[in-house]
Amino acid sequence: MDSLDSSVIIAGQKLFILQGDRPHSLQWEKYGFRLECPQGAVSKDTEVAVTALAGGNFKVPKGTVLVSAVYAISVSKALLKPLIIELQHCVDLRNTSQTGCLKFVRAPLKSPYQFSIVEGGSFRVGERYGSIKREQFCCMGIVAEMSNGDTPSDSESEEGYETPPEGSTDDTHNDSSNGARETSERTASPINTGLSQESVTDDSNQKVQEVMSTSSFVLLGASNVSNESTEDEVKQKPNEDKGVTLLYTGMMYHEEKKVNQWMTTFSVVRDLEVLQQYLRNEHPKAEKDGPIVSFKYNQPDGILQLCLQDTPSLESGWTVHPDQSPMQIHQYVVDKFIDNPMCSSIHISVYAETGVAKKPLHCPIELTGIDPSKIVYINKSPPAPPLSMNPISSIVVHESTSVSSTEGASPSAPADVNKVKKVIDDVLVSHYADLNSLKTSLSDLASQLYAAHLISDEVRETCSMEKFITEFKASLNFKRKLPQVQEHCQKFLDSFIAVRGSYADAAIALGEDWIEAVSELGLDFNININT
Repeated sequence: MDSLDSSVIIAGQKLFILQGDRPHSLQWEKYGFRLECPQGAVSKDTEVAVTALAGGNFKVPKGTVLVSAVYAISVSKALLKPLIIELQHCVDLRNTSQTGCLKFVRAPLKSPYQFSIVEGGSFRVGERYGSIKREQFCCMGIVAEMSNGDTPSDSESEEGYETPPEGSTDDTHNDSSNGARETSERTASPINTGLSQESVTDDSNQKVQEVMSTSSFVLLGASNVSNESTEDEVKQKPNEDKGVTLLYTGMMYHEEKKVNQWMTTFSVVRDLEVLQQYLRNEHPKAEKDGPIVSFKYNQPDGILQLCLQDTPSLESGWTVHPDQSPMQIHQYVVDKFIDNPMCSSIHISVYAETGVAKKPLHCPIELTGIDPSKIVYINKSPPAPPLSMNPISSIVVHESTSVSSTEGASPSAPADVNKVKKVIDDVLVSHYADLNSLKTSLSDLASQLYAAHLISDEVRETCSMEKFITEFKASLNFKRKLPQVQEHCQKFLDSFIAVRGSYADAAIALGEDWIEAVSELGLDFNININT
């Protein structure tokens, strides 16, 4: 979008091309954007260009905080009817009174991007998207009012700049959208978006060209957002207003430092995409462990405490040592360093003694000071024993025929592993209809599976249970060792459990049937289905 200045950081761009003879329902789930176009709302080949912004000189009204991404939206032709846009936010709406704390905001495409509150819009309890009808577009987002009576009106100025009212000359000049109120001469020619043009067809809801930048995407506003409050006030406000609840996300991952030694990290962020982008760029070999944890802090300026729990595996060759004490993550630190996950992370060193650590590590960590309280686990497989300690002779080539004097056939022999994968597949097929009956919260499940590296980005955007299962089974075919199969199944179950509700119930039932079916082969299937 040519009218954006150099101060903004572009996370992604997408171009929709609409036809007026039919309605369209378009989604850009990766960046929390949806578009509903009623039949007859646009003329033929109307382009809607959307740019997700990860940073910029954004100024929000006093007493508010951004709780969504910022989107620069433009339309190439005059609209015949309003379009409905839906933006994702991060506020946990528990009752109807809380919905009034959220407001849509708009800003002209002119730096500084001075946002003002837009009248209208709809927010529902339990929903993570807000919707609003629009005829004109510019920069859009969602804010939460953090204190009563502290939000200025649309016309209140900041630093000498006043946001023009909708439809004014200043607004339409800087708004590269060409809404219905603009002249036909101005709206006739398509805008120069720099994106390839692909049309919406009868066979598919959308075919679009997506251009991704290397910048990390910050869901909850850019790294340069200001209002008229002091830094101390901003730090406290998310907790002062009991009407608004901000959700946070925690994730555990490992990175091997030396042979049999790992650095385990638990990070808390306000936007999971920021952490995942950081890991892709800085720690591409990091291994995610366990489900993603969503929570809110219990108290104003809350503190998340990590408490290591006793486990028998710590007495059998495993050492788990925190790198700091106490292990605490303060809420104000997460809020202040939105785009730097390392500022809100706890590091734990994990060491396995070769030849002594023979069983997997399953070390519980209790998370307190949050709602709901959680227990997460450090899960690591034991290192392979040295060749001199391996009961299988080094000259044996076919593992399926290797036999020790005391243990019989190797439990991870290919023949056994293939049998295990076969029963896992059979049990999954028997649950197929039940799993496909889960229709709500599929986007949450998609995020969990994607974070666990069980599905691709393309499959995540489909939000299809059938495709999730197909991808899981495809990866399962490549697992050659029993511990690999167990870990793959554990991640699958953990993703369901993390969504909670009926998804957690489905995971428990599936896990129990897997354990029972594998036990009939005379093998132990070590997976955890505790919720």
